[in-house]
Amino acid sequence: MFGGTADRQEDEAALQVSELKTTTPLYTEKDLDYQSLFQSVREVREGHSGYERLPNLLQALEERHPEDWLCRLEILEILEDHRMEPTLGLDIRRALSNLKADNPSLDKRISNGLGIIDARLKFE
Repeated sequence: MFGGTADRQEDEAALQVSELKTTTPLYTEKDLDYQSLFQSVREVREGHSGYERLPNLLQALEERHPEDWLCRLEILEILEDHRMEPTLGLDIRRALSNLKADNPSLDKRISNGLGIIDARLKFE
């Protein structure tokens, strides 16, 4: 039993290469820097080491990407999962609260992220 089409011409038409070209995004240096910070946080999270780098990564975010909220949430999650740097965790929460106040469109996203982090702490 064959799971394909019964019409060979129809099958070949489906295999033709599209004439539309895929556009490659052009990233600014700021975008690349931001992605690099995310990568560094990911390496800490997945490598289960390098936690001492988190304060410096957070400082870089604050200086170069003050509008960031997602990477801050990731750093907060790591800190709270490992019960590290409680003062830094409170600072991140304050900064996120300020971001919500300054930009109401971020309120739900930040609140949901904090809710996930807080729920994980309750179930452990």
